[in-house]
Amino acid sequence: MIIDPHYPKIILAFDYRAHKIAIERDRFEGEYIYAAWVNCDLNYALAVPYAKTCSEAIKKAKDWIDNKLV
Repeated sequence: MIIDPHYPKIILAFDYRAHKIAIERDRFEGEYIYAAWVNCDLNYALAVPYAKTCSEAIKKAKDWIDNKLV
């Protein structure tokens, strides 16, 4: 059996408070869903596993950085 890996489809990336936020878009049950990855030094963290809109993913990622990393 060959495993089909999931590669993130990054649609937007920007810096926020010395961290990089990358917004991923995918489809689930026919609708677009969004996730946000946050760069933490040499690693990435999945800060927002699910959001209905890109704006919601961005807001939650910024809140995640403000609460977890600052």
